[in-house]
Formats: sequence, C-alpha cells, structure tokens
Amino acid sequence: MIPTGLPSHITEQRLLDHDTLDPDHLRTELLNAAVAAGDRLRRRHQVAHSLTLGIAFADGSRIERTRTLREPTAHTADLRTLAFAVFDSFGLQRARVRGFTLRTPHRRRRRPAADHARSRPRERRPQYSSTRPFSRLAL
Repeated sequence: MIPTGLPSHITEQRLLDHDTLDPDHLRTELLNAAVAAGDRLRRRHQVAHSLTLGIAFADGSRIERTRTLREPTAHTADLRTLAFAVFDSFGLQRARVRGFTLRTPHRRRRRPAADHARSRPRERRPQYSSTRPFSRLAL
C-alpha cells in the first residue's frame, strides 16, 4: 500500500429530490453544503483559497463560477458568505435547479497561530521622548 496525500479539493454535492424554483430552499441547501465543507477543512487542518459553485439545471445544462476568498480560511461564515454571493451573482429567476456542487480547490495546510504571528511584519511602536519631567496637572 502506498500512502497518498489528501485530495486537492473538497467537494460537497447536493442533488435535490425534485427540480426546484424556490431560492430559499436552494440557499438552505447551499448553507448545509458550506457548513459541511468548513467542517471537513477544519478536521483536516486545512484552509481554502477559493470557492467554486456549479449549478445543474433540469434541462441538463450546467454553469459554474469560482471566486477567491479575501484570505485563506476554514471558517463556515466566510465560506457561506462567499457561496451566497456566487449564487446571487448567477441572477437566477425562473430556473429549475436539479442540484449543485460546492468545491474548495487550491487548499493548503493551516499554519499554527504562532507561525502566523511570526510571519507578519512587525509594527513599529512610536518612540516617545520626553524633554521635560512629568509634572502634576493643576486642577
């Protein structure tokens, strides 16, 4: 047996019970997919750089869009917000959706917080020079 690394992406696929026009039902399923993807990323100690949403329609056609996250993350709230933004960017009005795929390509290992703090440039603290000694304030 040859050990292999983790897959290069996480995929959450949702096939709906029936074709749907209801955007609230689609957003609920999208939220569930984002939560599952975030859980898998955190469990593997990885972060996502981007998110791809693919939608399958009742007529068999598909559309797909990818967006990059502001910073690599495994936080469910960030994944959810971006997934909703991509979904809204499709501008679906009367499209019958059969299912969708949420994918987080370009993952990498999460760095420990101590390493992250050391890799940031140090901020310079202002230097205060006092030419006079401190004096009491008159009230």
